Amino acid sequence: MGWGFIMLGLIVFLLFLSSPIIGIVSLVLFIIILITYGMATDKKRMEKMKEEQRIQEEKKEKEEQRLKVLMEKYEVPEETKSIKYKHGHPLIDKKNFHLKTWVTEDNLCLFDKTEGGVGKIVIPLDDIEYFNMRGEVYRENKISGGGVSGGGTSVGGAVAGGLIAGGVGAVVGSRKSVKGDPIKSETITHDNREVLLRINLDSKKYDIIFNNNAYQSLKELIPDKDYESIKNDYLIDQVNKKENDAIDKIKRLSLLRDEGILTEEEFRFKKKELLDKIN
Repeated sequence: MGWGFIMLGLIVFLLFLSSPIIGIVSLVLFIIILITYGMATDKKRMEKMKEEQRIQEEKKEKEEQRLKVLMEKYEVPEETKSIKYKHGHPLIDKKNFHLKTWVTEDNLCLFDKTEGGVGKIVIPLDDIEYFNMRGEVYRENKISGGGVSGGGTSVGGAVAGGLIAGGVGAVVGSRKSVKGDPIKSETITHDNREVLLRINLDSKKYDIIFNNNAYQSLKELIPDKDYESIKNDYLIDQVNKKENDAIDKIKRLSLLRDEGILTEEEFRFKKKELLDKIN
């Protein structure tokens, strides 16, 4: 169509050279044709955009309807948490997608809303051993530039890396002839943390891996399964057990003292010895 307008414009130009009046009339007609064509093109473009928008809205409506039916089927509550599943569950073939999750009185529920997905997975709370965060966050300091024109020492692409917890990196310089560039330092943060949820299924242990953002969600849903909480409770139980054992032994020693089997000095010595063990 572009070549057609070029040819038409050329004809108008030739007519204008042969007769200005005819040329002016032809020019007006040419402008009218351009405007009409532009309006028709805009109309087609708008119609195409409306059709594409209509198709997108239909797809969205169908997806919402499909999801609504699916959520009613699996009794998914309105309030859920979204966590990114990575891998590990024997019933889920896909990797790296989001699941809706919530907890009932006895179960942790996972819901796969994708078309052709597994639907709802129920994990009894009694089958969950624990969840915890593993991996680390570390920073990498990338240094570049610093060259001296005509020769000198430059730091080109050296890297200083280390754990946030206190690792020490190294900067390596090299001597080369380069133009003078300013030294640039860029800090890059690497986060390879992930959340592990250990479960028992059919007498086997499975480690289900989620994105690190799942930690806070699981901590809110099943706080008593947090590994740190379990570890702290165990340590407290051990301390309480030691204290109770020590108290029982002191009571028995007191009876031996009252019966004259132990002297007061021996009783105090043994009592102090037991108390020192639990402090």
